[in-house]
Amino acid sequence: MNMKYTPKEITEEVNVTPTHPLVNLGYLAGTVVVSLVAIYAAMGVAVDLVVPRLSRSTEIKIGDSLLPVAQDQFGGNVLADDTRVDYLESLAQPLIREELSDLPITIHLMDTEIANAAIIAGGHVFVTTGLLEESRSENELVFILGHELGHLANRDSLKSLGRSLFLLLGSLALGIGTQNGQSSPLLNTTLDFQSLHYSREQETQADRYGMILTIEQYGHGGYALDFFERHSAHEPSFIPEYVLTHPLSENRIEALELFAAENNWSLTGDLVPLPEGIECPNFDCGNE
Repeated sequence: MNMKYTPKEITEEVNVTPTHPLVNLGYLAGTVVVSLVAIYAAMGVAVDLVVPRLSRSTEIKIGDSLLPVAQDQFGGNVLADDTRVDYLESLAQPLIREELSDLPITIHLMDTEIANAAIIAGGHVFVTTGLLEESRSENELVFILGHELGHLANRDSLKSLGRSLFLLLGSLALGIGTQNGQSSPLLNTTLDFQSLHYSREQETQADRYGMILTIEQYGHGGYALDFFERHSAHEPSFIPEYVLTHPLSENRIEALELFAAENNWSLTGDLVPLPEGIECPNFDCGNE
């Protein structure tokens, strides 16, 4: 039986896929994002396993090497001879628990109006003069110092540094997310959100650590959260928390109140006043 072949007319749509190109692009972008998140999560697990095994001497060397860069980022002078440093050290010393007993804690007072406190690896704690000026009690200052000690106890600075190094090395080795030698916006945005989420988790754990130390110091958590209370009124409510490095102050207060309630800790008690002249160099406001 003979079959007659009848060729079909070639149309313009012969090389067009039945799926819209934008749909394919969306699938591709989604796959890239999911892959990047998975890789970043795996890096985080690896870092969290490695960092606790680093010796204190290694941590101190890393912190000392980063110290000049960290001081420059604050944009103010280091007030090394200011007697307020001694006062801050006297507050921090009783808060140092066993897990930090082998780490020298060094307070760096930075002359800047920005109210902030921070740490880097190696036991370096930064407190700004702006923070001292805004503080209203020793209670809240002790909580803030305890919060920063929590970051040191959890080695958060090293973990964040490790994640960044893993990410950088992985990107360079695989050529992922680069365009003409620069990181792509997709890579940056995806990993920025992951970093922010990890940072918020760190902040929550450090908040709890700070509350524990405050309770141990005073027997209550009264006035410890006043700094958050004042700042919550100035935070824009329209910004979603997932784009912030820190949880919103209102949420931090709520979480800590719940944490205290779960442990039957009182959040009321005596206010411990700050020394007179805390806002002035060497506590001397005579020239103000």
